[in-house]
Amino acid sequence: MGAASGRGLAGASANATPGGLDLRGVAYAVRVVLQGHGIDNFSRNGMLKMKSCLGRLQGLLVALFLLVPALLFAQGRLGKSVFEGNPPAFLSDPEILADLRVALQVMQENYGRYEQLERSGTNWEAVFRDLGARLVAEPNPVLTHHFQERLVAALAFTRDPLVSTDLFLQRRHYHRQVEPLAPFTTQLQLVKQSGRFRTLPLQKRLGVANQWLQQCDFKQARIFQIPAERSGEQRFELGLLTAQRPEPLRCTLEDDTGRVSEHTFKLTLPSQPRNAPKSPIFRYEGGRVPYVRWFRDGDRGERSYAEFLRVARRLQRSDVLVLDVRGNHSGSFGFIERWLRELTSSGWENVVVRERHSRQTLTGLLNRVEWGLRLEKNRTPTMRNALAQKQQQLAALLRRFEENDLPEKWVETKFIFNGKREAPVWSRRLVVIANTHCGDGCQFLAALAKQQPNAFLFGTPTGHYPRRVLVPLYQLPNSGIFLSVNHRMHLNQEGQNIAQVGYEPDAWVFDESVVQQALRFAESGF
Repeated sequence: MGAASGRGLAGASANATPGGLDLRGVAYAVRVVLQGHGIDNFSRNGMLKMKSCLGRLQGLLVALFLLVPALLFAQGRLGKSVFEGNPPAFLSDPEILADLRVALQVMQENYGRYEQLERSGTNWEAVFRDLGARLVAEPNPVLTHHFQERLVAALAFTRDPLVSTDLFLQRRHYHRQVEPLAPFTTQLQLVKQSGRFRTLPLQKRLGVANQWLQQCDFKQARIFQIPAERSGEQRFELGLLTAQRPEPLRCTLEDDTGRVSEHTFKLTLPSQPRNAPKSPIFRYEGGRVPYVRWFRDGDRGERSYAEFLRVARRLQRSDVLVLDVRGNHSGSFGFIERWLRELTSSGWENVVVRERHSRQTLTGLLNRVEWGLRLEKNRTPTMRNALAQKQQQLAALLRRFEENDLPEKWVETKFIFNGKREAPVWSRRLVVIANTHCGDGCQFLAALAKQQPNAFLFGTPTGHYPRRVLVPLYQLPNSGIFLSVNHRMHLNQEGQNIAQVGYEPDAWVFDESVVQQALRFAESGF
């Protein structure tokens, strides 16, 4: 608070809006009134006491200025006045600190993983306090879109891409979101021997064949486990799991003579394509290890839809199966459920989404729908009608919370599968291949691969889930920044949190060889 005094008060006075509060002007007016009552005739001690009182008064005014937005937010008024006003180009220190206070309260009252991160050691108040201290220490006034960037950077530890901000300033749209983690690979393959990692002989092109890995300059360097070539072997690949494209990875290695050398490895982001809307529903290849590639959902009127169900009935006699769902970003749980019911009579519960419901969260969801209606003015009536119905539903739910003074509650959605009674019990080995473009049906199959003892997940992480959903939206009072927060949590069947990258594979494969490796792995009997 003290760091905000000098430049912040000057900025507040210079940038005061017609309805704003000029703290220096108020303090100056108080001094003039007191001087008019003979204060200038006081003794030196009296003047010092009066100066101290004025300082405390000015401090109280600053505190009041900072508390008003938070109090308004607590009463729901900020949520109802969303999308109002024109954002300023610059922010004063009191405005910065006030917006950070509101942003902290938004996260505290709405973010689904707030308590989980707090239990794991995150000090939320320190995150916002440190950001405020760095911003008010800047020698120049802070640009509003720079404040937006710094706010998102401070929240990057959540690794949640649904935490995002939007700023509409001078006919420009600034969008910033927390970037999700992605795997980068060096293509340097290793084997584990006597508790140490040794490069393979085939790494001659990298100039590091048959050397021992010592350390790398990035603490976040990952040793990804990849499929082994021989039984009993553990094979790995050196890489990095990060949100930004990193610099080349520098590592030290040691040969058998004890000579240590430093090497630089370029990091590449593997290609992870999405399936096109006009893709076929599936592709099936029989053999000793049946292979099914599921591309998308299908309609009952499509000829291949019935063929897809016949494949499931044919696979009832198979004791092993490879399911490839890479790029299936829109496949639904309901569609793959119908296919699995033809395959087995077993049942599972796995993917769980827990959603936070409170008056503040419902207000934020109403803000989101209102914003969607503004954007849909020139679009199809169907979309506008759907948003209008959602608005009525949320408004009715919010009234129920307010009228009955209901406390915060969590609503849980779970994928529950029950097979067809006439089908055989699940007793087969399963390999699921997935990548980051993973919709509802893909997530269910990935979770099944993690749930079954004789199943494995190949490929890359399945990505953040759920995606493309309504999340609460709020507007910070001074900067005009729209802050979106995720009020959901993704859990497994045991109620444990799933990492923000999604389900991590048991065997990482970064190229098209994943199919052959999965087939070979399944045929070997694990």
